[in-house]
Amino acid sequence: MKPVTQTTLPINQIEIRLLSKGDTKAFVDLLHIFKDAFEMNDRAIPGEEYLNTLLSKKDFLVFAALQNNTVVAGLTIYVQLQYFSTQPVAFIYDIAVEKSYQGNGTGSRLLETVLEFCRANGFDEAFVEADATDIDAVSFYRKTKYTSVVNTLQFTYSINEIIPG
Repeated sequence: MKPVTQTTLPINQIEIRLLSKGDTKAFVDLLHIFKDAFEMNDRAIPGEEYLNTLLSKKDFLVFAALQNNTVVAGLTIYVQLQYFSTQPVAFIYDIAVEKSYQGNGTGSRLLETVLEFCRANGFDEAFVEADATDIDAVSFYRKTKYTSVVNTLQFTYSINEIIPG
């Protein structure tokens, strides 16, 4: 994959970069932003070895937006192969911006940079899901240059809670 271009917002000097093996501190910082944004403070963050394993994978990408080497936003992507196309798709799984950086264009710039990365690396499309009741997320995505909105229902199976038989 081509490296992501170092991107700077003139207003607040935000650098957006693709994390790689060894960037576990930045990844942990992003996970703390996710925990806060998604109200998941009861979740434990895995150890450095596991996070480095994730950062080494070609089918899992982590982008971080940094100001003065401090992570202020980021997103994760699961790269999915297709059977009717040789081009992969990017499933943007989580995206969050630290509260004090919301509303200043950081999230939009992060998403634009990641979509440009996907374009440069031969992805067919990128998609993200938002809970219809999450007014802020839906409002954010509606302001972006998306192609279409698909109304879907997601059915989640908690494997450890399924009773056999």
